[in-house]
Amino acid sequence: MFTFQKFVIDHYKVQLVMPENSHAAELFRIINQDRETLSRWMPWTPNIKTVENEAQFLNYARLKMAKQELLMLTILVNNTPVGMIDLHNIDRKNKRAELGYWLSSNYQGLGIISSSVNLVLNYAFEKLNFHKIILQSDSENGKSIAVAHRLNFTLEAILKDQITYNDDFKDLNIFVKFQPK
Repeated sequence: MFTFQKFVIDHYKVQLVMPENSHAAELFRIINQDRETLSRWMPWTPNIKTVENEAQFLNYARLKMAKQELLMLTILVNNTPVGMIDLHNIDRKNKRAELGYWLSSNYQGLGIISSSVNLVLNYAFEKLNFHKIILQSDSENGKSIAVAHRLNFTLEAILKDQITYNDDFKDLNIFVKFQPK
């Protein structure tokens, strides 16, 4: 297993690792457990109906990573998969990417996502030499907005009625963070 980064929060040993098929069953279990909440914020949730669907997604992610079109990491806590974090829509010419993440409800509120995002941001700015990282959040996703504020992202725009949930239009907040000078 390739470990990208690791850190400790309280008694939790957290690792950001490259996704492996061995993660699929536990990730699927969490998606099922948190399906109602995840589906509110993550449009891919309905497509993950089986462990095989999750394994196929992990294979897809590894192929995109091999082409340097994606950085996808599984978040492990005490060696158990509990979520994922990624840089996607990578635009090397314009030195930018979008940031995404999700975490099991059992591990939210502990600082795991904030610490993980911070490590991925440092990598994006220092190693990949990106200029801008974009974090998009439904305007009603208070937890994701709190992460953006905690890590000093700037609210760049609010796109009115940009996304739908249960046939209702919702605003989309666009947060950005620029490479430190």
